[in-house]
Amino acid sequence: MNPQIPNDCDPLDLRIDAALRTETPTLLPAGFHARLRRRLHIAALLKKERQAFRRRMVRAVGLTALVSITTVSAAMYWDVSETLFWDAPGFLGYLDYLRAATNQIWLASGNPALLLSLVAVLATLLVSGACVELFREVRHR
Repeated sequence: MNPQIPNDCDPLDLRIDAALRTETPTLLPAGFHARLRRRLHIAALLKKERQAFRRRMVRAVGLTALVSITTVSAAMYWDVSETLFWDAPGFLGYLDYLRAATNQIWLASGNPALLLSLVAVLATLLVSGACVELFREVRHR
């Protein structure tokens, strides 16, 4: 039996090799290897970036879960709502004082909900900035 002639029993790879063995190779276009190297380099960079993104997301999810569990367990242990409003005498009066003090400033609103949302936005920006700095990875070329 001639090994050059493909057989139906041969694996597909052997049949492809036998068919291509009779063909003459063509010349590659100019700059093909440089383009191929660039594309392979870009593919490697994309792979590294995906892995770094996954690591950052796992860290962020882990940190968020840890902070959430700690906050909920601390709030349940110390019963924050009762402690905040009933065991701290004068706390609501202090909030009234702060509201009255902010009414005197023309830039600030006297609405406590707006002030509370402003504080929440600022705290969120600070925490997200800290997380970005915490999870930033130095890239070397």
